[in-house]
Amino acid sequence: MSADRCKCRFPSFIKSAVRRGSNGMLVLTRKIGEEIIIGGNIRVKVADIRGSRVRLAIEAPRELSVQRQEIAAALQEEADKFELVLETV
Repeated sequence: MSADRCKCRFPSFIKSAVRRGSNGMLVLTRKIGEEIIIGGNIRVKVADIRGSRVRLAIEAPRELSVQRQEIAAALQEEADKFELVLETV
């Protein structure tokens, strides 16, 4: 999405830095120590970069679950299995 077609409410100098990936996700470039803020109460900071691995530090409200994608998928799979067991009983 080009900067002039961005529907975000950001000043023009920020719009030029906003990019959308092929899947529609917001793609940002950050350096070590830089942060992004999501929804005003979630902070994601680039803690370290080593080769192809990026370490993120996430600060979020305790009531919000923060999980790696593969863990969330495994938990969802287990929940789906449990629901199937309940339906057959």
